[in-house]
Amino acid sequence: MAVLHPSTSFDQVMATLPDGDQAILVRTGETVHAFRNRCPHLGINLDWGDGRCLKEPGILVCSMHGALFAADSGRCLAGPCAGDALEPVPIRVVDGRIETA
Repeated sequence: MAVLHPSTSFDQVMATLPDGDQAILVRTGETVHAFRNRCPHLGINLDWGDGRCLKEPGILVCSMHGALFAADSGRCLAGPCAGDALEPVPIRVVDGRIETA
């Protein structure tokens, strides 16, 4: 297991996975969810390169074509990949840190 982030004090951040890919860490309420930073439509990163893809609380957006994803499930709510989902990354919170599971 690897530490992805030292705390849960954020709304949305990026983290580097052990395989070198990026993960989107997003908090909804007191729960943290993690997804690979890869849009299921084109396989590109969701963010513009600045590490941000949280459109509003609970909604992630793809910078390329505006697809909207539920931050708690990764499910695509609108856009060309509607019905598809972001790939989840198994994580756990240990002593306030986010680790791979």
